[in-house]
Formats: sequence, structure tokens, C-alpha cells
Amino acid sequence: MIRPVKGHSAGKGIIMQNSHAAASGDNQAVSSMVKLYVWAAVILIIAEMIGAISIPLGPGKVVLLPMVWALLIGAMVGIASRRLPGSIGIDHGIQLRAASILQPALLIFIAKLGLVVGGSLPVVFASGWALVFQEFGHFVGTVVLGLPVALMLGIKREAIGATFSVGREPSLAIIGERYGMDSPEGRGVLAEYLTGTLFGALFIAIVAGYIASLGIFHPNSLAMGSGIGSGSIMAAAAGAIAA
Repeated sequence: MIRPVKGHSAGKGIIMQNSHAAASGDNQAVSSMVKLYVWAAVILIIAEMIGAISIPLGPGKVVLLPMVWALLIGAMVGIASRRLPGSIGIDHGIQLRAASILQPALLIFIAKLGLVVGGSLPVVFASGWALVFQEFGHFVGTVVLGLPVALMLGIKREAIGATFSVGREPSLAIIGERYGMDSPEGRGVLAEYLTGTLFGALFIAIVAGYIASLGIFHPNSLAMGSGIGSGSIMAAAAGAIAA
């Protein structure tokens, strides 16, 4: 009479348990991805429905683009997820997964910007040395002045992302590709981008309108001076100058 080997049966049971656990983990990963894409679609639709909003301010106006609304709504959803039911909430693991997806999405966005700007490169090159000095001013204002101040305020690795550039949309892609958005450097560049977009647009609209009213600068100089920060900041400065 052949008796069953207990060790063999136990091994088969462990294998079955592991396979069930793996299948359950795969299902959870798929459901998390579906939840992430659904939230992204909802936020995108709401941001596009809000659209670009122009706020008159002094001689110009402040323009808040849909990307700003998407960032703010996404932040509110992330904060409120702790109080939402688990079936619709976005936990920390899903947020980390979203940060990894953000990097290739930003590269697509930068490729689109490159296609738009490419046709205007001859006009940009015609500016000559003025453009070189403008970029030199960006370096002096951020790295030489901004970085030491950030370090004195106690900001550590976040200062790298916040002060290496003037906070344009490509800056998000550069830091995201080099360090990842879920890093101190990524948090620094995102904080700089949001702060500049919301508060910097108001500041630059007032300053640009006042400087343009002095009538002492060439229109090309004013246009180059408007090319700082995010799209909202540039739109606010350009609107104030053109008014």
C-alpha cells in the first residue's frame, strides 16, 4: 500500500497559495491602474471644461491655463483620498505609480513644444547676443542668487529642483527624467512651478505693465523679459506689455 507523501502535498498547497496570491496581486495592480487612469481622465475633462481664465489686472491680465487647474485638482484629490472609500481613493502606492507615468508624459509634452517652437527658430536666432545675455541672467538669478538663499533657509535637495532654472514646463521634464518626480528634487521643481504660476503671474503682470509704461525699453527687450517661468507667467507678462 502506497502512502501519500505529506511533504509533497504540503508543497503543492504552498504552490497553489502562492499562485492565488500572485493572481490576486495582479488583479489589484490592474484595478489600481484602471482607477488611476479614470481619475486622470476625470481631472483632464474638468480642467479642459474650465479652460484658460483671464483675470484683468492693471494694464494687463493674468492667464491661468488648464494645466494649472489639473495640478490643483489632482492635489486636492490626493489630499482627500484618505477620507474617500478605498474603492475610489488613491493611496500612496498609486500616487507613486502616477509619478513614474508622469515622466514619459512630460517628454511627449516637450516634444510638442519643440514642434511648435521649431518654426520660429530663425526669429530667435536673429536676436543675436541679446538672447545669450538673457540666458545668462537666468543663470545668475537662479543658481548664483536663488540657490544660496534657499540653502540659508534650510531647504536641502529640494533647492536643486527649485533653483536650477526659471521654472518653465521643460524644467519639470528635466528634473523628472534625472531624479524622478517622487524625489526631493522633483518636489522642489513642482513647488517652484506651482508657486510661480499662481503668485508669480500676479507679480509679473504688475511689474511688466509698469516697466512697459516707462517707455524706455525696446519691445524686443520687453518680450525677452517676458520669457520667464511657466506659460501662465509668460502670458501674463506678454498681456501686460501688449495692453
